[in-house]
Amino acid sequence: MDNGIVSTGELARMVGITTRRIQQLTKEGVLKNIGRGKYDAAEAIQAYLAYQIELERKRYNDDDMKIAEAKRIQEVAEAKLKVIKLKKEEGKLVDREEFERMLENAIYNAKNKLLAIPVKVSARAAATKDPRKIKVMIEGAIYEALSELSGMAK
Repeated sequence: MDNGIVSTGELARMVGITTRRIQQLTKEGVLKNIGRGKYDAAEAIQAYLAYQIELERKRYNDDDMKIAEAKRIQEVAEAKLKVIKLKKEEGKLVDREEFERMLENAIYNAKNKLLAIPVKVSARAAATKDPRKIKVMIEGAIYEALSELSGMAK
């Protein structure tokens, strides 16, 4: 170190980084050389420390922003959960598994009612030769089954 002037390698050793990083920081304008591969030690060390302090300040602010965003997301999620709980209490929201059971039962009942139609109609239809009367019997049995099924929904 001659009159406070140091080489790239000496400066790198002083601040604990590689010579390549010193060159990058010089290119970025963080450090200023006073000649090819020569730096004023005091000025360069101060500039490097200021650069590191600014990086930490940005990182700290970024962390604060991440924490604030996480809190906001948590508040939104909690509000959504409260809405869901309220709708469930008001009967406007049904548990998925409960809904699936209800739907299975409705389908099972509909299947049984529809499959029972031929049994109900076949004996009477066999005794009737008029196709219009048979049609009326089938329609009546279908409407009866549908009426029974719609009554179950209530």
